[in-house]
Amino acid sequence: MELYKQQIQQTGRIPAELLPKTKNEALSVLATWPKQYYKTLHPATFSDVFKSLTPSIATFRKENGQNGLLATQALLTVIIRDLVRSFNVGQTMDEEQVADLINDIIDQYYWLNIEDFRLCFNKGKAGRYDRNGIFRLDSSVIL
Repeated sequence: MELYKQQIQQTGRIPAELLPKTKNEALSVLATWPKQYYKTLHPATFSDVFKSLTPSIATFRKENGQNGLLATQALLTVIIRDLVRSFNVGQTMDEEQVADLINDIIDQYYWLNIEDFRLCFNKGKAGRYDRNGIFRLDSSVIL
């Protein structure tokens, strides 16, 4: 297991042999390695997302007990920061804006899982949603 930990730290991704095969395994891996799990995901279609073992935001929050909200906020911070770093716009979102956005996502989109975000944000990075380019990146654009 130590070898896998080193590999995960070096590559920033979960090795194929450690990818979850059940929903419970997905919860465990996601709780242990949230950033690496997110970076490992590569859904290409909505069908990939629907077949996913990855838990919804609500399930992830519920299964993390007392720390569920904090764990969910930390996970979404990883996801939003990854998106924000990908765009070269005049101003970036500050910590308070990111925190507000994360709370909006938890409240309004609790049924989504992180593969939904990965697919959506990858398409956004590729310019699939805006033919004229993105000149600002804020909560209203992301939501």
